[in-house]
Amino acid sequence: MNEQERKDILDKITELSKQVSLHLDSKNQEIENIQYYNNLEFNNNGYGNTLGEEKIYVVQIANKESKNPNTYEIYKEDIGLIGIVAEDGIVQFTPEYIEHLKQFGEEYFNRLSIENIEFELPRDIKSEDLVVTKEEIEEHRKEGLERDSLGRTSQDINKDDNTQEKDESKEKDEKQETEDEKKEKSAEALGMKKEDIKSVNTINPHEKVTDKETLADIMPELREYEEAQVVYSNSDNKGNGEFTILGVKQNGERQPLNSVNSIEGTSTSKNVISVNEDGTEVTQKQVKGLFQINSRDRNDGIAVSIGSYGMMDIDYVKNVMDKENRRATPIRTKESENQRVPTAEVRENAGDSRQEVEKEGKIYNKRQEKGVDPQSLDGIDTDMADGGKLTLKELKMQIVEETLKQGEMSRGEEDEFIRSKISESGLELSEDEIEMTTNDIKEAVLDESRFPDRGNK
Repeated sequence: MNEQERKDILDKITELSKQVSLHLDSKNQEIENIQYYNNLEFNNNGYGNTLGEEKIYVVQIANKESKNPNTYEIYKEDIGLIGIVAEDGIVQFTPEYIEHLKQFGEEYFNRLSIENIEFELPRDIKSEDLVVTKEEIEEHRKEGLERDSLGRTSQDINKDDNTQEKDESKEKDEKQETEDEKKEKSAEALGMKKEDIKSVNTINPHEKVTDKETLADIMPELREYEEAQVVYSNSDNKGNGEFTILGVKQNGERQPLNSVNSIEGTSTSKNVISVNEDGTEVTQKQVKGLFQINSRDRNDGIAVSIGSYGMMDIDYVKNVMDKENRRATPIRTKESENQRVPTAEVRENAGDSRQEVEKEGKIYNKRQEKGVDPQSLDGIDTDMADGGKLTLKELKMQIVEETLKQGEMSRGEEDEFIRSKISESGLELSEDEIEMTTNDIKEAVLDESRFPDRGNK
């Protein structure tokens, strides 16, 4: 890997170490190292198809008071936590990851053998892999915080900060609670032990979630609080979690909010039509926590899911009681800093009426039934290819197979071949949509050619 790729991976490893540390027992556990593998296969001892994944981060955790000194957490870059390796050395895949595997089809999933996989780290570290010790992680973290002659951090060097802004930032940092303090105070407010609090995420209720309204406008109870915090805690001794929303006053006092109530239980997954922060992706997403806001027309809600590296993703939900057509848009949290910040277009879309959201939801669901995945707020408005015999997804898979059969081609030849196949299908697409579909197919071809054993996905 080149220097820029190495730096990008180090940045991600540093962020991951920060998130993992939040749920470790600080007295008895610490991160020993984090290993990045561009491609990692799980040993199934010859039973079924081999399970392989790309861009995997393995966190090695040292346990001071344990028979087995090391346990592991396994993360995939675009999914988050996919498995843990406890003291018995067996990989336990998360329910979310198992659902992810099932998306590739029942036949593919049934050919896998993911039970009783003994975890083994690769013996040889390849040039595209990376192992980073706890000391190196800390060193990289400090490098990111080095200040220039004006006292600015490396992340702020390109910002035009004046002395007053720096003083305000310093004062704000001094007031910010540590993760342990947040857990301790949340546990006290809920009558729990601190160890039962998995994580806490903070929302500014006075920041707009639609183009016109803040969360405090939608939920008037929040007007008396400086912050709102979503608390993720253990609900039983099996490690199942539940979510609670607290109001936080300026003096740090916390109180459970009365104007929200959890719906559809805490253990089952709930579906929302999720719009990402810039409106370029619209997907059906399962969330872990779903709340109805008991004000106005009781049509608004809040959804909570577990995102990358185990962080909570919090969304504002419209049409919360309509199971088929509820729509979710991101709410920024202080912990995620500049991630998942909705654009002006997405906030405007979040303020649509119930009727508009319901109409868009029905369009989305209808397209999904046809096999045409909306990829943006507007979606790709097409009928099925080949006179209704193929969905867009099936057409892509067919062209991938045909491209692979052609053998080696130059980039220009491959591009021309794929475009010709799209044209032959009779599918009417704009030039932008053709470009998007062509790139999807080229990426899939590259993936299949590099890892042929994964061709059944």
